[in-house]
Amino acid sequence: ATVPEDQEYAYYLDSLAPIVYEIDLETCIKLGFVSPYNIVCISVKLTSEEEKDYNKANQSFVHYKYNLGQFDAFNEAKRIMANKNAYADEKKNAIMFYRAIKNRKAVVDNATNKITVLQKIVLNNLDKKILTFGGSNEFTNNMCEAITPLGVTYHSKMTKKQRDLSLELFNNGTKNVLC
Repeated sequence: ATVPEDQEYAYYLDSLAPIVYEIDLETCIKLGFVSPYNIVCISVKLTSEEEKDYNKANQSFVHYKYNLGQFDAFNEAKRIMANKNAYADEKKNAIMFYRAIKNRKAVVDNATNKITVLQKIVLNNLDKKILTFGGSNEFTNNMCEAITPLGVTYHSKMTKKQRDLSLELFNNGTKNVLC
């Protein structure tokens, strides 16, 4: 597991379960614990409707970040939510700040044009295994459907039997894309 960046939380976790062994990713690849991989980042243009939704969520984010009155609004919101004695308006600002973050993320995670980009990537790499990540189970299903019959889906809403079958089809090369 990766140690969290938040020092307080990292200290707390260490008090519960101290680190007994560390190994870096490069060593894991060399030892065969992790397959070599490439991460490819491709920007995707939002549709005009998605841009409107994103801008609306972003305006809300900026508004509530300003209301929190802190340079580090994330930690301030976390502090407020943990404080049983926080004022109602403080809690509202923290809740709305987190909601705005969630709304922005939802727009980006479900961007329509991601499907088109995925299709191009898959068609240009038919000889390779591809692992994709969706922002939600529903979007993951949509991605897989868009590249049928080349891909399989794997997520938490599937039964263990379904997940095992997806991994087997990906592992044995029957399907070259795991969504």
